[in-house]
Amino acid sequence: MHGARRFVRACSNAAEWLARIELALVALMLLAALLITAYAIVARNAGYSTGDWALSLPEVLLVWMTFLAVGALVTRREHVAADFLVKQLPPRLERTVHVLVALTSIGVLAVLAWGGWMVTLRLHQAGLTDSEVFNLSKAAEVSVIPLGLGLCIVHLLADIIRVLWAPALSENG
Repeated sequence: MHGARRFVRACSNAAEWLARIELALVALMLLAALLITAYAIVARNAGYSTGDWALSLPEVLLVWMTFLAVGALVTRREHVAADFLVKQLPPRLERTVHVLVALTSIGVLAVLAWGGWMVTLRLHQAGLTDSEVFNLSKAAEVSVIPLGLGLCIVHLLADIIRVLWAPALSENG
């Protein structure tokens, strides 16, 4: 049991460590978006033109923040979940439903991540850039979709491991 306990703890610790990194990146992106937006407001009120980048870059950052944060929120149980009825179930059935929902989510996210990867590859092959954001590659802008969804799958897998094995470990010592 000690090996299994270490494995579950290692998975939980790795997911939490990953969540901290993701949320730190999100915090930096949020700060950057706020500073850019504040700069654009002040500059425009002073009669200066900031260019389209000052409006478009915070939008790109918002997309990145959203997709990077989703997995971390799963690990920290801070995501929106309609689980009132599930929490009324007996513990074993609640765990079963939790795992089935997580597996279904992984399947859906995998399909979406694959689609996001295909879009990213096509944009990269086409060489498209965003003229409003310093000619940033469109592929770079949307690459967070498969990246963020892939990270969310990792968080869900760690959550499944925790849900399946942590109760058994606590019952056995």
